[in-house]
Amino acid sequence: GSVLIFTKPGPSTPINSELEQRRAYLKRRAEEREYARMISSVKQRPHRDGFGNSLKVQFTLSANVIVAPIASFFVSYLLSRSLIQKTSHRIIAGLTGGIVMLFIELILYMARS
Repeated sequence: GSVLIFTKPGPSTPINSELEQRRAYLKRRAEEREYARMISSVKQRPHRDGFGNSLKVQFTLSANVIVAPIASFFVSYLLSRSLIQKTSHRIIAGLTGGIVMLFIELILYMARS
């Protein structure tokens, strides 16, 4: 079989305070380098003017809320032409598609803010 041999620890050497301070400093620098390496791939966004950016966001949001239900109305109306014979019922199907899209836009707006 095998034999395990354990040696007794030798007398402890006195701890040099300068050496401990140097070790702590080097450990801190190593941690800072590791952190910098981890976040080096994360791109920081440049600071933009809040007013111009806000106008752009407001315009695109309002244009999207207006155009999406209208487009959904026409898509629903055209798709219902093959299923529904009466024009008034096709208009109701188109309105239903537009209203559903309006609710989807509302949910997306609430999720963004």
